[in-house]
Amino acid sequence: MKKGKIILLGSLLTLSSPLWAKTGVLDVQRVILSVPEGKEARAKLEKLAKEKEENIKKQRAELKKKDQELQQGAQEFQKMDQELQQLGKSTLLSEEAKEKKVAALQKKQQELQEKQRDLHQKAKESNDAEEEFRASLKHEEIQATQKIAITASHIASEMGKKEDFDFVFEAGSSGLIYAKDPIDLTERVIQQYKPEALKPPVAGPGAASKATPVTGPGAGG
Repeated sequence: MKKGKIILLGSLLTLSSPLWAKTGVLDVQRVILSVPEGKEARAKLEKLAKEKEENIKKQRAELKKKDQELQQGAQEFQKMDQELQQLGKSTLLSEEAKEKKVAALQKKQQELQEKQRDLHQKAKESNDAEEEFRASLKHEEIQATQKIAITASHIASEMGKKEDFDFVFEAGSSGLIYAKDPIDLTERVIQQYKPEALKPPVAGPGAASKATPVTGPGAGG
């Protein structure tokens, strides 16, 4: 009877052992925003974004001006059309004069149509250029932060090996929902961060997961 209780207790200890696992967490986002390389990359991206935003504002102002001109032209066309309808009822105006008025109205209509097509084309080009820039900026951001994320993960992985951690997770990643009393390695990783000393990261349960880069030049900090 006693022997059975001992076996049961041993089984419970085995099943519950993960509760006592030594777990570390790493906030890669904070590392990226704290180390000199991350700050430099962020400042560069913010400068590019600011310059582009100024250009976008100018383009939008030009498009708005063209749209206002188009609206004004439409009002003039409407006024000309109303005048022509009134003149059409008049018997004092010659047929030749009426034809000239009609020709002027048709010319105005063609001009408005051309301006409208031009405005739509320029608006499309502006939107396409803006989307292309944002995609390019995102690519630049990933390129700038990926090396930092890999280096930080490698440093945390080495810490985990030397200090006998069972797990090291990236804080905020989908792989970690809850851990009891996790040890935050972030500040230590920031202090030890040396990109020139990076070795290929070792995959395995002791390695931190790959980080998600900063979402934008203005994120966090």
